[in-house]
Amino acid sequence: MSSRGDLAGIAFGGLLFFLVSPASAQAQDPSPPAPPARTTEAAPSEGAETVSFTAVTIRIVAGDASLEELNTVLIELLGTAGLAVNLERHAEFSKESLDAEAPDGHLRLWIQLQPERARLYFADPKTARYLKRDVPLPSGLNELGREAIAQVVHSSVVALRDGDPGLSRAEMSDAIRADAEAATHGSTAASGVTGPPAPPRRSAQAPPDNSVAPRPLAPVEPDYTEDVPDFLRRSSLHDEPWPLEGSLAAYYDMTHTGGEGVAHGPGALFSLGFQFDSWRFGIAAQGAYQFPHSGRTRLLEVQARSLLLSGGLLAGYWPRSGYTLTTLVAVGTEAVTFSPRALQSHVVTQEETSEFRPMANLQVWFGYWFSRVQVAAGAQLAMPFVDTHYDLQRSGSAQRELEVAALHPSLRLGVWYR
Repeated sequence: MSSRGDLAGIAFGGLLFFLVSPASAQAQDPSPPAPPARTTEAAPSEGAETVSFTAVTIRIVAGDASLEELNTVLIELLGTAGLAVNLERHAEFSKESLDAEAPDGHLRLWIQLQPERARLYFADPKTARYLKRDVPLPSGLNELGREAIAQVVHSSVVALRDGDPGLSRAEMSDAIRADAEAATHGSTAASGVTGPPAPPRRSAQAPPDNSVAPRPLAPVEPDYTEDVPDFLRRSSLHDEPWPLEGSLAAYYDMTHTGGEGVAHGPGALFSLGFQFDSWRFGIAAQGAYQFPHSGRTRLLEVQARSLLLSGGLLAGYWPRSGYTLTTLVAVGTEAVTFSPRALQSHVVTQEETSEFRPMANLQVWFGYWFSRVQVAAGAQLAMPFVDTHYDLQRSGSAQRELEVAALHPSLRLGVWYR
């Protein structure tokens, strides 16, 4: 027989079991973990696929500007991206060429050089993508300007290669039309990137940076060419003045002197002048030595040797390579040492003596330049200002035996170096 205390204990124990069991079950059987959050990364869009460019054709509208240094910077910087560069110079921009067919992997670029900016049009006809860039040139096409153009060209090519959608054909046509209207009305549009902004990429992960770090710019030297007179400037293809340029020639010639026989010997000529396109104008100095030579009659033989020094003006057609024509007008003096020798026992001659003969000469050279070396043949006509002759005294009267010619023609062969 149970007591009331036992019933109360059983009831209390059941109630305690009822309260504790759910909590214990919950602790032993936890709920499954929440599914991982979805990543925001997604596959790139079809229009953002990478394009493998192998070459860039750059057509530059530059007016009279010099492109030598700009071409060097463009080739060097695009070469770091593994791209071949084809450079062309054009008188005006052709919109139709942007849509012309191009080989696979070829990108087209037009650069319009304007007084205070450069306008760049990029075209990838294969995928019908375009870009337009304006590069400010506040100081013209100097060192900083060339570097700025090259950096923008490089970054734009890399962007197109990495899938930048750029502008559509219609958007590019509108931009070119707006530029043409602005130029017609004398408007100066603000420099910078034109056209609608590129749509954001779907991927939250930044694309890899395939661009190269900008090269440090060299210090820019002051431009002193503004004070140079126009007549000292180069041709219309250049803006900087021509520097003085020297040349040196070594030659060997043969000269007919008349009474003193045929003279021959080596010579050297140095010139210093300005080059205007293919024309050279300057001054020249030359020296020549003639080995002993002689003339003779039945009674007398005269042996002579001479040293000629002269200077004058030079003018000629000197292209960087090819055929050349050079003329030289000079005046100078010839130091002649002569010794007469009697051929008959009854003839008495004087001892060896020297004299100076002032003269003028005209030279004409015809040659061919091989880079810095020219092989040339020339002719000279010298005219002494004094009359030279050799007389024999007979019975108080003078009998002329030898006479130096009034004109001395000569032929020469030489090598020029500049």
